[in-house]
Amino acid sequence: MRSPMPRIAATLLCLLTLALSSTARAQSGTVSCDLVQGDLAISSISDTEIDGTLSGDVEGSLVITVDHVAIFPTPFGPVKYIAGHGTLTTADGTLATHDRIVIFPYQGHHYWLGRHLLNNGTGVYADHFGRLRSHGEVNADHTADLHYRGAICTATP
Repeated sequence: MRSPMPRIAATLLCLLTLALSSTARAQSGTVSCDLVQGDLAISSISDTEIDGTLSGDVEGSLVITVDHVAIFPTPFGPVKYIAGHGTLTTADGTLATHDRIVIFPYQGHHYWLGRHLLNNGTGVYADHFGRLRSHGEVNADHTADLHYRGAICTATP
């Protein structure tokens, strides 16, 4: 029997994101999106900054400035909610990020669920927007081996 914990954690992330985020994008015209996926190696997680490197369909670096951290006690251990903003930098341009991350314990491990809204691009990403979701295991040394999946879009009138 599969454990319900990943589903519960995903639901928690969605509820927290909806409660604490009010970012919406209204576009008229045609929206075209490229679906992207790959790996995200987080080299540092602190209460002020998160640093990582993306590989796969999008390759570059991600630096997130942490704006808010909240700790919620649970029977499984403390759940950490992180809100921040950052920059995803590639060889072709940048995208601003608005980030919501939940790190939660389960069966002796810590897991990361993240939602990253993208906008305000430069270079080839000018006028682009989208979202990435990230997930994976957080290591004891405050690094993480994650996977990302999402869409980077553009709208034409």
